[in-house]
Amino acid sequence: MTSTVLCTELSAERDWAFVNVNLRPYYAEGSKTLAFEIAEQLGWELPDRCVVPVARVSVHKIAKGFQAVV
Repeated sequence: MTSTVLCTELSAERDWAFVNVNLRPYYAEGSKTLAFEIAEQLGWELPDRCVVPVARVSVHKIAKGFQAVV
């Protein structure tokens, strides 16, 4: 049994939510908003460095958001 299947079954049995960015593409795309907010607050200049959560999707999507600003 994969972890995705197990989490889906557990969330169905209990009053839990299963948040998996691979199953919710709009959630992952929302990470780009962080880059837009940062750029806007810096006068549309990109920062030299940015500390973000370690989640692979977040880092990739935030970088994608910065690329859209350029």
